[in-house]
Amino acid sequence: MARIYGLFGGIVTGLSVTYCTAVKIRKNTQDVCSELQLSQLLAENKPVITRPYTDPINLQTRSRKDIIVDLWDSEVIKAIQWVYSLGKA
Repeated sequence: MARIYGLFGGIVTGLSVTYCTAVKIRKNTQDVCSELQLSQLLAENKPVITRPYTDPINLQTRSRKDIIVDLWDSEVIKAIQWVYSLGKA
């Protein structure tokens, strides 16, 4: 029984870390693309369209700990639902 708990714990942990990494990579990719477009416009001496200033500190109201806890909880719930669905099949 302990092996099963260890297996599920490892799977859920691995999936959580992979998901968080993918989200961070996607966000970084979008930031890099926007900066490259801005640099290209500056290099071609075209007028740059400015966006209104937004304070990134105020946009993030949740801590990383809260986000990880929520991801962990949702993955645990999915794993438990999957295990219970095995008995119904």
